[in-house]
Amino acid sequence: MKKTSIVIIIFLFTSLSSTQAIEGFRPVKATQGMVVCGEPIACDVALNVLKEGGNAVDASVALAFTLAVTYPNAGNLGGGGFMIYRNSANKVYALDYREKAPLAATENMYLDSLGKVIERASTLGYLAAGVPGTVGGATVA
Repeated sequence: MKKTSIVIIIFLFTSLSSTQAIEGFRPVKATQGMVVCGEPIACDVALNVLKEGGNAVDASVALAFTLAVTYPNAGNLGGGGFMIYRNSANKVYALDYREKAPLAATENMYLDSLGKVIERASTLGYLAAGVPGTVGGATVA
């Protein structure tokens, strides 16, 4: 008997209101795979990747890149993330592609000359920026 794989890709977003979620709700039954996300165009792009023979990782990457354009509040190319996946040999991998501190970052960069924390220095201004990891992580996957 042929083994059937079901692929489900789910991206959940807390920024959708219940009204938005209901208006955009388009339930579809699937036997080979499906894509679920908060933005119809991105869902269609990822679903087409699956229909054209791509795997779940291919579809996830296409979904993430499309969401960066069609629904930037959900995440974008300036961030990072994690991916856990199982390959065709049933081996599980984890990929961490979170944003990182710049090479010039130091252990004391948020401290003043007396060693006290500078209020909001890690969250506001140029010192708060990280090096994005999304594109690098998605293209490695």
